[in-house]
Amino acid sequence: MNDDPKNLLPDALVWSGEHLSEIALTALGDGQDKIIPQNALDHAASCESCGAAMGHAAIASMHVGNALRAPIAEVTIERAPVPWLAMIGALVLAIVGSAPSLLEAPRMLVHQMPVVLHGANALLRGLAGGLGPAVNFACAALLILAGAMVARAMPRAWSANKF
Repeated sequence: MNDDPKNLLPDALVWSGEHLSEIALTALGDGQDKIIPQNALDHAASCESCGAAMGHAAIASMHVGNALRAPIAEVTIERAPVPWLAMIGALVLAIVGSAPSLLEAPRMLVHQMPVVLHGANALLRGLAGGLGPAVNFACAALLILAGAMVARAMPRAWSANKF
């Protein structure tokens, strides 16, 4: 027992009427009798009701301790199956949806051929002059591609929002 009164639980937490409180019983069940005043320890030893409640608290503490020491069960994560049928269906819909654009591809290629040839010419000249111009060309091509994607998306957004 601890004789220092400042390390003991106050009477308001130890007693519940004429019997020990749940806090005191739990502390005794956990083996923390050093924080319980001597008169409460004497009462726990002599009172049948408090002794039985302290026994229940000790058993509960033991079960909690065993549960905390028990190994954690391994968790297995099952992967969902790949939705092949949905992916194939989406691919078929994408091909069917792009059919009108594919029909216009030869005409568009003829109109864009000078731009493609000019770009290829600039790329070859850049490669012959070292990597510096090639990197510049690649960056410029990426910017042009990004601009084309934005320009292509804008009319749809404008028509949808009626700007």
